[in-house]
Amino acid sequence: MLAMGETRLLFYPEGLASAALVAALVGGAVFTGLLAHWVVRTRAWGLAPLLALPPVLALVGWLRSRAARSDGAEAAPGSQPVLPWWQILAGLILAGVLLAVAVGAYGSTDTGTGLALLILLALASAVWVFFFYLRVYTDLGRLPMGVLLAMRVAAILVLVLLIFKPLLSYEERLEHRTDLYILIDSSRSMSVSDWPDTPNRLAMAATQVQEYLGRLAAAFNVKLYTFDTRAREAKAGEWPKPVGDATNLTRGLKDVLAAARRADTGAVILMSDGLHNAGGSVVDEITAQGSPPIYTVGVGTDLTAQSGYQDISIENVRAPDESVVNNIAQITVDVDAVGLADRSVQVELREADKLIASEDLRLDARPGGQAVTLLVTPDRTGRHTYTVRIPPDPAERRAENNTRDVHLLVTDPKIRVLYIEGVVRPEYKPLKSLLETDPNVELLALVQVRKGEFLQAGSMKGVTLAGFPQTIEDMRKFDVYLIGDVDRSYFSAPQLANLKTAISEGRGLAMIGGYNSFGPGGYEGTPMEEILPVLVGPRTIGQETTPFVLKLTPEGAAHPILFGTKDFFQYQQETPRERLPQLKGCTILAGAKPGALVLAVHPERTGAAGPLIVLAVQQYGSGRTAAFAADTTYQWYLPFRAVGRESPYVKFWSQMVRWLANKEVKEHGTEPGVDLLVRKPFYNPGEKPMIRAKVRAEEGRATNYADVVGVLLGPGDDRKTFSLPLAPGGVGLYEAELDAPDPGQYKVVVEAKKEGKRLGLDETEFSVGRPNQEFDRLSIDRGLLKALAQATGGEYYEPASFGDLVQNLRNRTITEDIHRELGIHTVPGLFAILFGVFLALVTAEWLIRKHYQLN
Repeated sequence: MLAMGETRLLFYPEGLASAALVAALVGGAVFTGLLAHWVVRTRAWGLAPLLALPPVLALVGWLRSRAARSDGAEAAPGSQPVLPWWQILAGLILAGVLLAVAVGAYGSTDTGTGLALLILLALASAVWVFFFYLRVYTDLGRLPMGVLLAMRVAAILVLVLLIFKPLLSYEERLEHRTDLYILIDSSRSMSVSDWPDTPNRLAMAATQVQEYLGRLAAAFNVKLYTFDTRAREAKAGEWPKPVGDATNLTRGLKDVLAAARRADTGAVILMSDGLHNAGGSVVDEITAQGSPPIYTVGVGTDLTAQSGYQDISIENVRAPDESVVNNIAQITVDVDAVGLADRSVQVELREADKLIASEDLRLDARPGGQAVTLLVTPDRTGRHTYTVRIPPDPAERRAENNTRDVHLLVTDPKIRVLYIEGVVRPEYKPLKSLLETDPNVELLALVQVRKGEFLQAGSMKGVTLAGFPQTIEDMRKFDVYLIGDVDRSYFSAPQLANLKTAISEGRGLAMIGGYNSFGPGGYEGTPMEEILPVLVGPRTIGQETTPFVLKLTPEGAAHPILFGTKDFFQYQQETPRERLPQLKGCTILAGAKPGALVLAVHPERTGAAGPLIVLAVQQYGSGRTAAFAADTTYQWYLPFRAVGRESPYVKFWSQMVRWLANKEVKEHGTEPGVDLLVRKPFYNPGEKPMIRAKVRAEEGRATNYADVVGVLLGPGDDRKTFSLPLAPGGVGLYEAELDAPDPGQYKVVVEAKKEGKRLGLDETEFSVGRPNQEFDRLSIDRGLLKALAQATGGEYYEPASFGDLVQNLRNRTITEDIHRELGIHTVPGLFAILFGVFLALVTAEWLIRKHYQLN
């Protein structure tokens, strides 16, 4: 706080003037009386008329005395007045001056006049007392006389204070020194020089601050900051270089507001080109903070409006986040150019400096971007980073905005399975659960709950069916068909014909045994029997109800469907190493077709063609089909799952689906684990990364009952722990959206546990910010800066008007006028103390005078 004051000493003017007037008259009368006493005593009647002018008479007497001494004559005893002539003259002069000043001060309220009168009154009283004490100096000596004189003068002064009660009155003007924050943009866009051979934007801003810093510091507590994605304290004259990879106006201002004492912060000055590229609404987020007034200073120009400015820039690149391997991905590039109309440029797409695609573009003069489409066909899975580039034109002032990276996640397609059952039987729910928790399968399950009405379930999104697909187009949406206990009467002839076409084109189909499948279901002589690897027989062929364990054929022991399961089934004369629950029976099949492979048979029962076929497969056109005559495989799972051991159930059906889809390379993991997925390896500043984890528990099946925790490791020692809840509607999928991190390289580590047991750990990396994004836009965004200033109660200024901003802020300094008084009546008990001092002085003087026998 800065205090500026005006001080005055106040009196009761009429009382002081009256007292001085009385003192002057009394003093004058005393000294005139001394002169009259001398005239009478010396009978100097000739000088009596001069008593009308006492000072003149005193002066004449003093001159006569001096003349007599100069003639060597001795003064006759009794010829001198009581006091020496010069003392009488001085006393009369003091009385006259005091009288004149008292008359002039009467009615005046001027502090100087009252103070002068008070001093003169005290001086006159002290001088008069001094003169009278000099008469007895030779009798008292120096010390006693000095003591008596001091006590008399002090008593007079205290009496004056008690009578006139002077009051010290003063005014204070308090200027409240508030905090002023100056925030300067130090991102890379501030390295731009808007005109040739001129300082860059940051240097211009720093120069303005340096020039007016002294004036601001005289009225405010100035605090300097610079920012790009975060705000940092700065020192005058030690400004950083403009090297920030992004501009986050929101975060920079929030950092300053967090450090500021809100009640003591008068304003914030923001000096920037306004090129915020961190996402979100700056104005909405800052006003929600309850910000003090923000005065924005726009540094930079609209480069595109400058005469002769030439530039080519890649404004945007649009590409899918994810694409399927060996499929065409479309990348659209928006190109904008200024001052280079009718030039031809080449838009290139490169991967690791290898040219992947290119298109020629003829630049036009119209405002706005021109779209160019580039096509790429990734031939391998994984993350791909492509670079879109336009070779710089020699006339361009900057080339940083001619390049942009685009990221593409290339994956294998998931196996899309349609599983249909005519009734809710024990096999349905376990098989549905297995397939919808398989991370490489998308399942759509249909089960008939009443005649002609099906209930849809599964993990597939975006497809809704009321029953089995009718058209070939709908059937082509699936890779594998699993036909359960569904009677032939449910399918129309066109449906079976379309299904036959779909399978021959490269899809897979398996029929599962049941009371209404194969021959008992009426499929003999239909297109369904044509595509199956077996002859189904008539409706009367029947069921085999003897419980059994599968017996593998030599073909079955080596086939991918039964890979890794030989220990559970009979093979040749070997006894299974693991005791497996028996299947409760199977549908009887008439026999295998030529070219079909029989993989498993009933170990005990035979038919006309030999041992009863339980599992057979064949190639049909470009597709594959399988006939599995049993229907109680769910029994293989539960006993082994209860004791935490591996069963053949998961392997058998997972490998069945993959073989039918002709994708054996999509191996099914049988171990618990975590597959971590960050949708993109690159995020723009301000963009929130989405972290997803697919969690597998026992036998590689997805689980919804895991505890999943992640750690985000950032630049330096930055570390943040977060949890991943189960995704809505997901099966074994956990996800978390993180707060927007600052630019830099990050690593995500995710661990999954179930019932305290660790299932697995996975990690991946991603980056925030990209090279040269600060040069996507170079023209100042005045609109944003003006809107921010208006929303917070501030104003927008151009750099040339920075001095006006400084003066405006100084004029708005908070001031407060305070009137204060200090006097005898304002201090409790002071009057009593002074009165006691006065009595003590008078009493002491009287005692001393009595001691020396003075009158």
